[in-house]
Amino acid sequence: MLHSGALPTEEEGQLGLPCHSEPCEAPRLVSFPEDRIDLGACRSRDSHDVVYLGAQLLAPSATRVYLMVGMRGAVTVLLDGQEVARGESPERPKRDLVLAPLLLDAGEHRLVLRFTAPPTGRWRGTVRWLDAHTQAGAGEVAIALGALDEPTASALISGAVRFEERHVLREETPAVTLRASLPGGGLAIPVEVALGEQAALLSPEGRLHSGELVVHVPMPERGVLDLAGRAGARSERLGRRIASDRTMLQTANSLAASLAEAPEDSRAPIDWRRREALRVVGEHDGDASWRSLLRRDSRRIRRDLDAGRDPFGRLRGYHRMAFYSRLDGTPQEYELFVPPGYRAGGSRAWPLLVTLHGYKGNAGDYFRNTFGLARDYEGGQSLEAHGRHGPAPRSGPMFVIGPTGRGQAFYRHAGEVDVFEAMADVQRRFRIDTSRVHITGGSMGGTGAAYLPYRNPDVFAASAALAGYHDQRLRADTDHSGLSETERFLQAYRSDVD
Repeated sequence: MLHSGALPTEEEGQLGLPCHSEPCEAPRLVSFPEDRIDLGACRSRDSHDVVYLGAQLLAPSATRVYLMVGMRGAVTVLLDGQEVARGESPERPKRDLVLAPLLLDAGEHRLVLRFTAPPTGRWRGTVRWLDAHTQAGAGEVAIALGALDEPTASALISGAVRFEERHVLREETPAVTLRASLPGGGLAIPVEVALGEQAALLSPEGRLHSGELVVHVPMPERGVLDLAGRAGARSERLGRRIASDRTMLQTANSLAASLAEAPEDSRAPIDWRRREALRVVGEHDGDASWRSLLRRDSRRIRRDLDAGRDPFGRLRGYHRMAFYSRLDGTPQEYELFVPPGYRAGGSRAWPLLVTLHGYKGNAGDYFRNTFGLARDYEGGQSLEAHGRHGPAPRSGPMFVIGPTGRGQAFYRHAGEVDVFEAMADVQRRFRIDTSRVHITGGSMGGTGAAYLPYRNPDVFAASAALAGYHDQRLRADTDHSGLSETERFLQAYRSDVD
């Protein structure tokens, strides 16, 4: 609901009808990609310099969502009458300037955004949602709908049912888990759902739907499952895309067996591959070449163990390695290059170069760039694909590692720990000259390549910090104003450490 024109504080929660009188036109409501809403602009700031956006939120269970608000002017975010966030940008519009975390108990909530025009010129307002996992959309939280005729309501409620198909290991056996649920609410009518031969009625409690139907089906050894999910008159085919996932689940089982037999130094690299095989299935990663590479690695590891060899004992050239982190006990991957001239029984100590990837990149991407193996930009190869499938380095005068840095953590906190744990793992396995440890990186990696030596001057002999920034208050892409509240939040949240 939109309202143009200032309201007394006690009436802000009871939003009136939009203004239709000239010369002021109520803001237009337009949907944009990524669940973004643009609230338009008033024709005359003098007529109405305050505009409200109000909504009723329905949460089926206790959860949180995040509201990202941008504006030219100022905004105050109210949840159930209490202010939860505010911000202003009087000079020009700024997207996602204000982060409003909304902690919702199960039930109905009242959300009000109060936009105030800047001193001169027109105001602007943009709003978008992130769910509890910071992905686009409001997740299971729904916006209440008004009165609808029965056919329209039935079509909406059937269309809102979510069918989920997951391929998992149940007691080491590949299986298919099917789930039908109706997240959120807003329509106080039940809906009948079915998964194969099993059916259930998802009934609302008031205006909230919280029920679900879950079915576990053994995965066939070959072929597909011919099942359908039904919600009212709507039908959706399920169980059709299991062939490649079945192979990956079998690969994960094979790696689990290898893990139980492997020498201590090889356990983390094997465990990382096992978890990666499960991640590929769980996240529906469709990179067929990556799946094939994991299968080949699994077979090689199995052959080495059957022949009595340590799969990661005598390394040369390029490898994907891992160590168990002291932070959470998980295997953390890093890229490794062992120079061809290295001899396990020799006395020579070798230099080490640490390469740090940029924002949204990965360890393998920048690792290859360090060797001059640039991305195929004309072919449209993504950062992720280049990190996975780019050409492997074959020669070099030193050891080189590319830590993951816990994703997009800017090599602070857990990201910093990750770099030093990767370095320690290499120094434990090989003879490294600790007086010749160097570091480089680009963009976010350049920031880390400056930040880490500043904090640890006795560790690094030299640093080549490329295209980074050394003071977050001096970022050119944020008008020299430092990271916004939203950027700081996402930087921390989207790292893989709580």
